Amino acid sequence: LVLISLSNLTAFIGASFLGNFVINEMGGTHKEVSIAWSIATFLELPFFAICIWILKRFGLKKLILFGLVTNALRLLLTAYSNELWSFYAAQSLHGIFYAATLSGFSIYLNQRYKSDQIHHLQLFSSFIYAGFGSSIAGKLGAFIWDYSDLRFTYFSMGILAIFVSTYFLFIKLDEPEPSSSF
Repeated sequence: LVLISLSNLTAFIGASFLGNFVINEMGGTHKEVSIAWSIATFLELPFFAICIWILKRFGLKKLILFGLVTNALRLLLTAYSNELWSFYAAQSLHGIFYAATLSGFSIYLNQRYKSDQIHHLQLFSSFIYAGFGSSIAGKLGAFIWDYSDLRFTYFSMGILAIFVSTYFLFIKLDEPEPSSSF
């Protein structure tokens, strides 16, 4: 839960300052901000379907890890984007993070805990990685931005996301064999 929360915190910082990045760093317009959000959210849909294949083929841990690594890549690519096409390409990775990591985490909770506990745990985990994460993300992102620049904000969150992904590699998940999940 802590790792998912940290990863989600980095993703929320990326999402919270997306419009500022387009306008302040790239000299873009509000229309281009809307295009970036449309790309990021629309591509969540096919990635959910792809995640089912990844889950069946490679298992739950690799599904979650795929999302974590993709989040780090998205943040780092955003930090170095100088053209709208590269910025849009980076935002296309947003859907992979949400589809793979957050749905994978929900699947893990459902497999790991008893059915009478799962509702409370799902609510608590949503509070921690979504509500708490997003409120901290806004403050932390603004703090980093005030003392550096917006590109460094994305870069530093990308580095944190790499550490989260690396640490996750060493965690053992109790999970069924990949093909028995569905």
